[in-house]
Amino acid sequence: MIATGFGDVLEGILDADWYRDVLLRLVDDHRGTSRCYLDDQSFDEAVRRHATRPVADVFGVDELRRSWRGCQPVDGLEEARVTGADTLESTVARVLRDCWS
Repeated sequence: MIATGFGDVLEGILDADWYRDVLLRLVDDHRGTSRCYLDDQSFDEAVRRHATRPVADVFGVDELRRSWRGCQPVDGLEEARVTGADTLESTVARVLRDCWS
């Protein structure tokens, strides 16, 4: 999830049920425009992408599997989906277009 407007950027593996109210309040309290994105990808794609991160050697597939929650849309939050078919470049372009056009 990304809340823009030079305010907050929130990223990570979150349990949607646990953080729902906090996320809804964050967007509701933001005075500017907010945009939210849901990372909707398979576990295999998450593993592939994780291997490209600087922390890939800090925790591996077993740790990723234990924390994996899959796609969890937040009920009541308008989220644009980012899938495994989206590249980093296309995702960045989309966020920039959504937030600053």
